[in-house]
Amino acid sequence: MMLKQINKLTTGLYLSAHWANNKGRGRNNCTLSIIAQPTDRGAYVRDTIAITQTRTSSWNGNVNLSKRICTKLGIEKTQIIVD
Repeated sequence: MMLKQINKLTTGLYLSAHWANNKGRGRNNCTLSIIAQPTDRGAYVRDTIAITQTRTSSWNGNVNLSKRICTKLGIEKTQIIVD
């Protein structure tokens, strides 16, 4: 699923995506976080105050948002508002 850096959810929360810029990350090069409100993005994902967080694979903005990843985040794909 194509995601932006910050995506609004129907629950009022936000899904934040951070992509790794180092070549060696391999299959988990995208960190997805559920956050309460969009804030200025820090230089590191560890600076983000997240409700829950997980890693997954991504290629050119197309994020692997499988059922397992959605379960870890506590969301469903249908809750993501696509503009």
